[in-house]
Amino acid sequence: METKLPGPIELLKEAIGITRDRFWTLVGIILIPSLLGILVGGIVVGGVFGIAALSSKSFLASIGLGIPLVILVVAALLVLQTWSYTALIFAIKDSKERIGVVESFRRGWDKVRSVLWVSALLSATILGGFLLLAIPGIIFVVWFVFAIYIVIAENEKGLNALLKSREYVRGRWWGVVWRLVAFTLIYLPVFLIPTVLLTLAKVAWVTSVLNFVISVLLGIVGAVYYYLVYYHLRETKGEFSFAPSEKARKFFVFIAIPVSVLFLLAILALIAFLALRP
Repeated sequence: METKLPGPIELLKEAIGITRDRFWTLVGIILIPSLLGILVGGIVVGGVFGIAALSSKSFLASIGLGIPLVILVVAALLVLQTWSYTALIFAIKDSKERIGVVESFRRGWDKVRSVLWVSALLSATILGGFLLLAIPGIIFVVWFVFAIYIVIAENEKGLNALLKSREYVRGRWWGVVWRLVAFTLIYLPVFLIPTVLLTLAKVAWVTSVLNFVISVLLGIVGAVYYYLVYYHLRETKGEFSFAPSEKARKFFVFIAIPVSVLFLLAILALIAFLALRP
C-alpha cells in the first residue's frame, strides 16, 4: 500500500544530514575527477595551440590536426565525469556502509557503460518530447528523472530504467514536481545572493572562489536530495510487478528517439553546409 512521501523540508534535512556525515568522501568524489579534467584539458588545449604556433602550416590547418585528439580527450572526460557521478550515487546509496572514495569508484565503474547508455536514451527522449511540444518535454523530464538511480540501485538497463522511473512517478507527478521545484527555490537564493553582493562589492576573485565552493556544496546536497526523492518514492510505492508493455517500448523506439535523432542530423547537416559553403 502506497504511503505519503516526505515533504521538501524533511528531505532537505535528511540530505544535509547525509552530506554532513559523508562530507569528505562526497567532496573527494566530486573534486578529484574535476581537477583532473581541468588539468588534462589545459594540457591538451595548450599542446594544440603550441603545435599550431610552431607548425609551418596555417594556423587553422594546425588546429585541425589536433581535433581528433580533442575529441578523444572530450570522450575520456565524459567517461570520467560519468564515473564520478556514478561513484557519488553509490557513496550516497551505500552511506550506511561508510564506503570511501576508492570503493565508491570501484563499485561505480561496473555501471559506467549502462549509465552512459541510459543517459543517451534519456537525453534523446527528452529532446524528442520538447521538439514535439514543450509540455511533453516537461512531462518526460519528471517521468524519467530517476532512471539513472534505477540503473545503479536496481540494476535495470536501457528503456527498462526509463519506464520503471515513469512507473514510480505514476499518480504522483505533481508531488514529485513540487519536491524538485522546492529544492530549486532553495538553491537559487543560496547561490545568487552571495554572488550578487560580492559582485556589487567588486571582489572578483572572492566571487569566483565562493561560486566554486557553493556550486560543489549545492551539487552534493542536490545529488543526495534527488536520490532521497527516488528512494522514498520507491519505498512508499511498495512491491509491484514491473513489466513494461510493448506499446510503451514502441513509443520510444519509433517516435521519441527518432524525432531527436532527426533533429540532431538536421543540425549537423546545417553546420556542414555552412562550413563547406564557398
